[in-house]
Amino acid sequence: MSSEAKLAVDTLGTFIDERYAPWAREHLGDDTAARLKTDFANWLSEPLATLSAWRIESWRRDQLDSVAQPDIISRQLQALHGCLSKAVEWQFIERNPLLDVSFETEPDYFIELFGGGLGHGYLRGGWGRVGVNWTWTLGKRAVLEWPPISGGSDYVLKMHVAGIYKGGPQRLSVTVNDITVGMVLCRGRAAYEFFVPASALNSRDRIDVVLEVPDACRPVDDAVSADTRLLGIRVAKVELQPHTRIQQKKPLLSPTADDLPGVLEQRAVMQEMVSLGRDCEFGFAQREVGAEPMSLFRWASVPINKLVAGLEKRFAGLTARDALNVSVNSSGEFVMEDKVYGFRNHTFVFESQGGVLERVQRNEYIRVGILCKALLEDLREHKKLFVYHDAGASNLENIRRVVRALQIYGNNTLLWIVGASDPAQIGEVRQIERGLIQGCVSGFQSGAITAGSPHLPSWIKVACRAHQIWKGTKESEEQTRMEKQAQNNRAQ
Repeated sequence: MSSEAKLAVDTLGTFIDERYAPWAREHLGDDTAARLKTDFANWLSEPLATLSAWRIESWRRDQLDSVAQPDIISRQLQALHGCLSKAVEWQFIERNPLLDVSFETEPDYFIELFGGGLGHGYLRGGWGRVGVNWTWTLGKRAVLEWPPISGGSDYVLKMHVAGIYKGGPQRLSVTVNDITVGMVLCRGRAAYEFFVPASALNSRDRIDVVLEVPDACRPVDDAVSADTRLLGIRVAKVELQPHTRIQQKKPLLSPTADDLPGVLEQRAVMQEMVSLGRDCEFGFAQREVGAEPMSLFRWASVPINKLVAGLEKRFAGLTARDALNVSVNSSGEFVMEDKVYGFRNHTFVFESQGGVLERVQRNEYIRVGILCKALLEDLREHKKLFVYHDAGASNLENIRRVVRALQIYGNNTLLWIVGASDPAQIGEVRQIERGLIQGCVSGFQSGAITAGSPHLPSWIKVACRAHQIWKGTKESEEQTRMEKQAQNNRAQ
């Protein structure tokens, strides 16, 4: 098929209507195409080439977070997989992005009780506000509710406890649909597994999981703060999986370093970090642990003077008419450079794969506009840790200019990545001053930046440790604010 023919049917909607529906009616039934258009209505106007694994995985996460049943989501993705497989077969796209998305057909539920995690819609009474890495149980009873599971499978309920309120151990009793599946004594960070028989799951039209924490207590009673909440245990994640798969399943990824949290936790950490340049190396570190945040400068070349100017001017003019220039580099890839600040970034679209200059330029205006708005929101909300490196080219005074520019928007923090001057320093992280953390990595890539850097483990280690410092500082500041508010309330 010619490039012109491919590009004539370039959106998901037109592909379904004009190509896939006639084939599906003959081979799969009349309603196949209609269901696809209903399930993925928001994507019908999207070019096929933009349906990446990251976007599909984000959609899946959003569906799970809205308490959609995983088996229904899997059926929807299987249908989309079949459609996009035909798009590959008929040469409309190079690769089916669903090949890079993990989804399962067995009912399988989990809740990640940290910011950006999945399944918050399953929380019922007895939970505090979702935290960065875990969530407190409030009171002496916390409840989760999952959709029903049909069939005769036994399950395993796995609970990752991140800690307890200081003092004596906390008793924890777990019941599933009024059947007690376990009682443990929590003394700190641990993971507990409870066997859940099929009879406990098939007896109702939902699954109620109740955590009883009779030893919960209030910090105010210990005279350590003004916090009047009744705190018990900190929970990071709860999983409910078929017993047979628990036995058979092997981890797809292993932790990058023994003293770091597992890959899922690393991914959550890296998802909360925003690269400001200078190149793509931190973007590949995020990809190494499965974090795929969309950010303006993740795949861009951003010299420090241009970055500071953009931050100070709130990127004014970045999406103005004729502000973006798209050209083809020596590798045949379309690259974008903005004429206002001089940023350059990859488009990952190649001339040899049917890319057309006008289309790429139009898509870049859309992409840059969306990501610029998202970056400004991140800067104003102070909920992300920003990251910059330029392989040691900048000194502390240069970096302080970036910090000052970030703090135009509020209480933002920068992680400045530098090369370790001694092997013993690799992985060291320290807070230099308010709003600035420095981390030492084993080195930087030279030449073309790729995913196979030998320095990636040290980058991930530095990112996780810096995130801990940043999170701890934010929590300390919030605690101080709450105590001052309590003092003011008492004084009134």
